[in-house]
Amino acid sequence: MREKDGSEQIMRIQEAAETLGLTTETLRYYERVGLIGSVARSEGGQRNYTDEELEEISKITVLRRGGISVEDLTKIKLLLKENDEDEALRILTEKISECRKRIENTARALQALKGMEEEMKWA
Repeated sequence: MREKDGSEQIMRIQEAAETLGLTTETLRYYERVGLIGSVARSEGGQRNYTDEELEEISKITVLRRGGISVEDLTKIKLLLKENDEDEALRILTEKISECRKRIENTARALQALKGMEEEMKWA
């Protein structure tokens, strides 16, 4: 990690990928499809990620791991950029509902697994 202008830290792509638990190709893909903005580059052409960009990518990573597609995230970002908040809110509400259903299904699966585990203890 290097200092940029004395206060903000920047990371090159490999370090950023390791920090975020992603691959460098994933970071390049996010930039290519417009999920993240164009990342500043060094004179040598290497990507330099700021703290702000790392925070944005971290949020994207959480959403992706929660089952939200790149396509949906890109669409939401575009709608917000175009000030179409009603459509963005509709999609967000739909995704929240889908996420709640996944949580409920996961909770039921957890209970079923615990039940199987208890049965094994007494078998």
